[in-house]
Amino acid sequence: MSVADVLNAAADLLEPEGRWTRGHAARAVGGMGVDFNSPDASCWCAWGALAKVSGGNEVEAFEALTDHLQLEQEIDPALFGEIWNDAPERTQAEVVQALRDAALKVSGNVPTDAVGTKAQSAEVNQKDSQ
Repeated sequence: MSVADVLNAAADLLEPEGRWTRGHAARAVGGMGVDFNSPDASCWCAWGALAKVSGGNEVEAFEALTDHLQLEQEIDPALFGEIWNDAPERTQAEVVQALRDAALKVSGNVPTDAVGTKAQSAEVNQKDSQ
């Protein structure tokens, strides 16, 4: 699987309503946190979805996503959750779109903007201060 394929497969996994989560790599139907590859997993965070669809070989796809989001390249997946996936304002649709946009970017088709990037946050902060 190419990096773009992994990113798109993760987006496909998370796109149906209720398939995305916060706070754990994955959750079972009752809400209990489980490992991303658990047979009981029914929803995943962005990193958990990348790990699931890549069979645990998500490093390049994860780096492509964090690069697209303009986050630190060496960010730990647990911190990624706190910084981006688990942000209170984050939505399932934004996560899916960011994965798809990152796939476009690594394919050579640069999307127009990234969801929840540092640049976007700076724009909002600048407008708020005016």
